[in-house]
Amino acid sequence: MRFETLKILLESEGYECFNKGGSHYQFRKEECDLITIPFKRPIKAIYVKMVLKAITGE
Repeated sequence: MRFETLKILLESEGYECFNKGGSHYQFRKEECDLITIPFKRPIKAIYVKMVLKAITGE
């Protein structure tokens, strides 16, 4: 999965994207855990699973 696709998915779920100039992006949503994703192509499966778990609440 591409980083851009994962970013769109998280933003559609209400997460805000923050980057302070480094290689990692942080996604924040009120009342939810912080999600940190490295900007690499392709995104490793472990990060995709982490995002899906955060979105579905499982």
